[in-house]
Order: sequence, then C-alpha cells, then structure tokens
Amino acid sequence: MSYFLKNNEKEKFKLLKKIFFKFSNESNVALDYVNNLEKIEQAYNLLSDDDSRSCFLSELMYYVIMDLGNRDLAHEITSHRTKISELQVQDEAKESCFFDLFNCSKNEQIISKQDLLKSIADVFVKEQYCYKTKDILIRPDSNDICIDAGGYIGDTAIWMAKVCNVQKVYSFEFSQNNLIEFQKNIGNLEQHIAEKIVIVEKALSNNTGYSYIKIDNSSNINSCDDIILNFEKYTQKYGTDKLVKINSVSIDDFCLKNNIKVSFIKMDIEGAELLAIEGAKKIISLNKPTLAISAYHFPNDSYKLITQIHSYNSQYKFYLRRYARDNETVLFAK
Repeated sequence: MSYFLKNNEKEKFKLLKKIFFKFSNESNVALDYVNNLEKIEQAYNLLSDDDSRSCFLSELMYYVIMDLGNRDLAHEITSHRTKISELQVQDEAKESCFFDLFNCSKNEQIISKQDLLKSIADVFVKEQYCYKTKDILIRPDSNDICIDAGGYIGDTAIWMAKVCNVQKVYSFEFSQNNLIEFQKNIGNLEQHIAEKIVIVEKALSNNTGYSYIKIDNSSNINSCDDIILNFEKYTQKYGTDKLVKINSVSIDDFCLKNNIKVSFIKMDIEGAELLAIEGAKKIISLNKPTLAISAYHFPNDSYKLITQIHSYNSQYKFYLRRYARDNETVLFAK
C-alpha cells in the first residue's frame, strides 16, 4: 500500500489500471473502470494540478477496495491526506461565531447537535466549497450570483451570503423538515444578509416537471432525500410502493424564467448531480459559471462529471479536493 501512496502520479495510474483488470471479475466497480478507461484517462488529463490528480487516483482506488469489502484498507488510502482530526475541526466549529446562528432542533430525526457540528465544520471551518492553494483561489465572492443545490438547513447559503458576501443565493431544497430548520436559521441573520437568500422549494434535475423520491419505513416525505434517478428501471424492479412525486426544475429553465445570470453553482444533491449538470448545459456552455460539485455519491461520479462538463465547455480547468468525513470529495471547475 505504501508503494501506491509514495509513487508519482503516472506510476500510480499504471498500477491502478493493472488493479482494475486484476479485480474486474470480483468487483463491479473495477469492471466499470475497465470498461471506461478512456473516459477515466481523459478526466485524469483534464485535472489541472498534481494534488487533484492524486486525489482522483486515490478516489478510484478507494472505491475498488470498498467494493471488495476492505473498509479499513480503503480508508487508509484517503486518510493520509488528512491534516487535522475531525474532532478538532468540530471543536473549532462549536467555538466559532457561526454555531449560534443555527438552531439545534429538539427533534433528533431532523438534525442532531452532532450533525449540526459536522455541517458547520465542513462548511465554515474547512470551507468545503473553497479550493485554495498558493496559486489558486476558487470561492464565491461579492460579485457572484449563486445557486446552492441541496440547501439542507441553510448552512452553505448562509456561508455564501454572510462569509463570502455574495450578491444573491438561490437555494434549492424540497424536504419540508429541512425547510423548517432553514427558515429558522435565516431568521437568526441580520436582515440585509437574510435578504440575499431565496429558498426555492424544488428539486433540481435535467428537466422541468417532477421527480420521484423514495421513503422507507422510518421516514416520510419531509425527511427523505433519496431521489430516484431512473424511474423506469427502479419501478420495473421494485414497483411504485413508497415513491412520492415532487416538483423539479432544471437550472437552465429556472435561470431563463427568472432572468438570472448565475456565476457560481454549488451542488450536493445525493447522487443527482449528473442530472442537474445536464439541466444546466446552456448555462455552462454560454456563461461558464464557477462550479463546486460533490463527486462522491457514486464510484463513477468524478470521471463522469469531469468529462460531461468538459463536453459542454472545454474552457474549464478542473480541480478535486477531498474532505476527511465520509471520503467527501468536491469537484471544482473554473
């Protein structure tokens, strides 16, 4: 394992290809990578710095090993990049001025104090949607009109409005429980900050109309965030039981209808990022907004997102940044 971690990126890539082929009969993830080596290599070559390329290769390795059932070894692949412990970051979050901005709901099914600390740590302390090196800074600023896809309880929208001082944030969230908490948290802000945030009670997708979400025995529509990505395939296998229809919209349609020239798009929408990016094709092609897209919900997210966005606009430069908690990775395009 140390051989993989210490080698240069080109040697890592050669080694990874051998690993994909070796385990393609035992791992569906490895088989997918074998079948998509051309796209994977294209995505690798489109990444703009060594840290991003290293992150990309570690991510691929992580998912193969996870699929083979070795969780500890998989986390060893990514944990070497962590410079600060999760507990230390959460302590910083608790002591920060931002903790008091958020309501900790008495209903633990909505959000617990621990989950709230994790959210504040991710967004405000680690600045999950910021890519920063000595040469590069990708972060919303005072000139930006933003889309926050996956508004949750308002953490990212508040970070954009209050910390980054953006002009406007359109935050998309459809979970009713999350929306209740979101509204409460906006109520804790100064009026001129709160007025920058517009909540849109819809899901984002590749078209405007409706989508489906899945609820389980312990959930209801208010707390569910499991979007069905392929309705026909899902219903053929499982039927329509426990599915609920929700309103959805594409970014292209939303921006056209409301005459919005968006300049920064953040997404964390539980695996529906590829669909939502497809629904932003015109905006990406014509306006080239800065993107900060979660790329960890599925093993093929990172290479598919990079190649898809590149096909819409070849002028983007791509970067990857990983976070310690749950192997969270964000793709930046600017």
